[in-house]
Amino acid sequence: MRDLDLYEKVSSFFATQNLIIRMVKNVLLVGGASDFGQVLAKKLRAVGAKVYILDTDQVDVDDDLEFIHGESCNTDLVKKIVTDCHITRLFLLPKINQNEDVQQQGRRILLGTAALIDEVRRRTEDLPQVIQVGQFQEESDLVPEYKAAVMSTEAFLHSYAVSYRMDVRLVRIPTNTVGSAYERLAKEILEISSEHTTEKAKIYNLEAETCEVPSGSATTPNVRILVYGANGWIGQQFVESLKKNNTLQYFVGKTRPGDCCDDDVRKEVTDIAPSHIISLIGRTHGKDCGNIDYLEGGPDKLKENVRDNLYGPFMLANIANRFGIHFTYLGTGCLFKYAKDAPYYTESDLPNFVGNKYGVVKGYTDRFIGEFPNSLNARIRLPFNDENSPRNLLKKITSFNKLLDVENSITYLPDLLPALINLMLSRTVGTVNLVSPGVITFVKMADIYSQVSGNKLDYEALNVEDDNDGTAKRAHCKLSTDRLERLQPQVLHVEDAVRKASQAISQAS
Repeated sequence: MRDLDLYEKVSSFFATQNLIIRMVKNVLLVGGASDFGQVLAKKLRAVGAKVYILDTDQVDVDDDLEFIHGESCNTDLVKKIVTDCHITRLFLLPKINQNEDVQQQGRRILLGTAALIDEVRRRTEDLPQVIQVGQFQEESDLVPEYKAAVMSTEAFLHSYAVSYRMDVRLVRIPTNTVGSAYERLAKEILEISSEHTTEKAKIYNLEAETCEVPSGSATTPNVRILVYGANGWIGQQFVESLKKNNTLQYFVGKTRPGDCCDDDVRKEVTDIAPSHIISLIGRTHGKDCGNIDYLEGGPDKLKENVRDNLYGPFMLANIANRFGIHFTYLGTGCLFKYAKDAPYYTESDLPNFVGNKYGVVKGYTDRFIGEFPNSLNARIRLPFNDENSPRNLLKKITSFNKLLDVENSITYLPDLLPALINLMLSRTVGTVNLVSPGVITFVKMADIYSQVSGNKLDYEALNVEDDNDGTAKRAHCKLSTDRLERLQPQVLHVEDAVRKASQAISQAS
């Protein structure tokens, strides 16, 4: 009996040593921040592996574990990992996210894996072993979008195993496996990793106890917002809105899209690996001119106009699209010409205002951004807030002696910037008219300010016929807020917003 016990101990010892010998130095766990991923990482570290985790959920790190924030569809980040980390074994742990639709899951799981594996193949002389652990069984009907994405990835990996002789192992574990089974499953997966087999992309179905998980309980990635244009008047207010939410992590871009080399901007995005990018960059004024008339000059002004109002945002949208990052563009709604009895312009209406160079360039940008599937195009108009600032529309109106009496849509920033953050966090895409519901004239704004402050403003009201130049050179339009109110029903009506701002400005004065 003792001889048998000794034999089992010796066999176990040599089996463990064999596993250690077969283990590799540098291991990458894609999606390894999950509970199961961390158990697997612990097992790998116990046999001497240096573990790197690529994920959007944060984990604690130490000497044997390095965390890299990002997703595998960020091709520049993948290049950096492959080059710097010398990965020799790769574990793919695609996570279930019940908040994603078919397209989103397919992009994250299938396209992300394809980008990663192809980069590894092209940049690594000795191809690493690849082990994918999908959370489903063949007979399972749970989370069909996820299952379809993972099975497509299995087919892709099988093709690489055949075409490039890549050592691929495909592991399937049950959906909603109980946490108490993680240790055993991790041990079995390491044994699979060490197993000698000539079968291409062999499939292993592992059994484990499962539990019921309430719908909507899937984890959501950490939010990392990269802000470009944070130093502008609106950019500073946006950053202040971010600061009020202590759970949000944000970074201010140091490069300047359009001015800086494109590669420098891409490198910054790669290094920060954000979940969201927002562009608040734009050109509306310049030296000795505080409005868009600054852009009416010659070729030098055209260069600034196109660089800041078109190329910079377009470049960021393109980078975000390639890397699978949600992109938000704070654009303009000053895109439509005035017409008597004109309807409310909707998000699907195309820009038609050509009265100034700013509007023409921004009109093209509006159309470009709308073509990117992961982008939110937020149109604002004539922004105002509670500050006693010369950039504030309401403050400007208090100093004018002539006011055009025509209805407009305008944007109350203290109310709509938080709404914009909500839209970003929910990964809303497409165009949204980010203006306060309702319409108002400059004359009405002046009247409200006079009522609230007790200081009657002295001005001359002009109708359109008295100021044809005003409607020819400036966009005056009404924007539909139907979509905004469906997505963010709490936003203030425009007259309520003007009253609130009037009170704040009059008190500050």
